[in-house]
Amino acid sequence: SEENGGTCVARLFNPLDKEVKGELVVWKDVKRVWLTNLNEERREELTPKGKSIPLVFGKKKILTVEFEI
Repeated sequence: SEENGGTCVARLFNPLDKEVKGELVVWKDVKRVWLTNLNEERREELTPKGKSIPLVFGKKKILTVEFEI
């Protein structure tokens, strides 16, 4: 979106009582990716793998991911 400087934001939820490892797969190669807080302020930069963003979800946690393609 324009307000994020041309980046996309995805919000994901782990409803389980255990940690889950997964990935977010998008339509193009990802240039950069960050974990953000719920206000979409960047907290940690992650390393994308092509079209995939590897993620670790804590139990009952919401992840907000901002990425640039």
